[in-house]
Amino acid sequence: MRFLRFKSEPRRAYETLVKYHDFRKSDKNFFSQMRPSAMKYLLDSKVITKLPGNDVKGRPVLLLNFKRWDQEVCSVEDIIRLIMLFFEEIMRTQGSFPISFKAVHQVNQSKTFWLVSKILFSFFSAKLKNRMHIHGTDRESLAAHIPLSSLPVDYGGTAEGDVDTAFIDEMYKNEQYYEALANFD
Repeated sequence: MRFLRFKSEPRRAYETLVKYHDFRKSDKNFFSQMRPSAMKYLLDSKVITKLPGNDVKGRPVLLLNFKRWDQEVCSVEDIIRLIMLFFEEIMRTQGSFPISFKAVHQVNQSKTFWLVSKILFSFFSAKLKNRMHIHGTDRESLAAHIPLSSLPVDYGGTAEGDVDTAFIDEMYKNEQYYEALANFD
């Protein structure tokens, strides 16, 4: 049903469903670890979190804080797996798949990263360029997209924390769902 909600044309919904299924089957080992209990150490590290509030358009906001990433403890695959776990939970609770990125915001980036981003952005389509935002340390610019009440204090906001604990708790409560999803053929 979540594929039909995303694609209004049944044929395109079916094609998307088949691609998703093939993708899930392509690396069973990768997906077998994609459940909250197997990723607890990463969830606790807060490398990736879902903010307690939403953006100004009511959409969920994921925060990727790579300063917290210990590459000796978790791999790039672990990071990708965790991002996908967050996407699965957002889809499970909001009812459609696939999801699309409506905006990417970069904050506190180094000058080198800023320069590389600007160069890379020049190759993006106009649609994608409009979704990319580089804020640096400009909190007013960031607050125009994500309300201060949703942003953690470290990012100039007023939110008490940087984790939507209800969202994380809900993932843990649905461990059986993720177990079944991991074993789906």
